[in-house]
Amino acid sequence: MPQALNPEVLLTIVLNLPLINRIFEGDKCAVATLHRTMRQPVLLFLQKRGVDDDRAADIYAESCTVLLEAYYHGKLKPQHNIEGFLMATAKNLLYSEQRQTVRYGATVPDDYDEPDDLLDALDNMVLQADILKMANALLLIKDGDRNLLVQHAVEGIPLATLARAQQENENTVRQRFNRALFKLKAAIC
Repeated sequence: MPQALNPEVLLTIVLNLPLINRIFEGDKCAVATLHRTMRQPVLLFLQKRGVDDDRAADIYAESCTVLLEAYYHGKLKPQHNIEGFLMATAKNLLYSEQRQTVRYGATVPDDYDEPDDLLDALDNMVLQADILKMANALLLIKDGDRNLLVQHAVEGIPLATLARAQQENENTVRQRFNRALFKLKAAIC
């Protein structure tokens, strides 16, 4: 009788293809799914090779960075085996580190400046994608309504002040703002 698949493995198989696409589309849940499904196997793989927990976590983070950069630069397609790529990258980073240790006696030079944390980099990518999506959605809204949205939501100018400046009824301005905000939300989603 065939053995039932582990739910985590099944989740990885089901979500593998669109997962990396979803990360670049700004889906924060996709980042969590990548970490939930891949972190433990990569860490176990490294720990079996004698890597301590902290260094294994660092190598995992570097591997994720390489994975995302490879996809971003078109070197990795969603149909590739993402798990295999991540494991091979972790293995290669480990071996490279071991070779450096043998050659130079240290893995990281003393003056090495640590790059931004992986999660910060992913958050920045998500934020940039959100900003681009917002900018494109704002282009779909009439100029007057777009100015109203920006002045109230971004600059914090009260609607009553904007209504007085435009010599309009405050309720009319509030309704225009709400309609514009609804259009913006619909355009973003």
